[in-house]
Amino acid sequence: MTRKRQLQKKWLLYSLTLLAAYILQSTVFNRFSILGVTPMLVTCAVVCAAVFEDSGNGAVFGLCAGLLLAFTNTDKAVFYIVTLTVAGAAAGGLCSRFFTRTYLSSVLLCAAGALLCESVIWIIGGAVGTLPGSAFITVVLPQTVVSALFAGLFYLPDRYIAKV
Repeated sequence: MTRKRQLQKKWLLYSLTLLAAYILQSTVFNRFSILGVTPMLVTCAVVCAAVFEDSGNGAVFGLCAGLLLAFTNTDKAVFYIVTLTVAGAAAGGLCSRFFTRTYLSSVLLCAAGALLCESVIWIIGGAVGTLPGSAFITVVLPQTVVSALFAGLFYLPDRYIAKV
């Protein structure tokens, strides 16, 4: 198989994990919350893929995930585009320079990515008066922890996909 075909296959498989994350997040976990919050599975899918790639590829994958959420979730569209791009770039850059590509790194970076995404939304929501200050403790922090627990759901498939 040529290198171009291998790259196409790899990014197709990464896209399928992103699509699975989106479907789970928007159907299953939209109805059944954990600790009163919905896990950010799309963020975990972006971060776990970026762990095995570099910052540029992580940023592009985060941008694609942000656009997917923008087309389906119009109220926070711009924030997801920006924060998922930054989360993908940061996770890819940190893993290629400072972290090893382990499960623990994935969990920590998923937590950081979820914290980034939800904190930006909380800050903007607080600035315009739609979210109270206590939402950081009651929503953002629990959502960060719950999202990090789902890193394993994407770490193992992405580990396999990275070897393709």
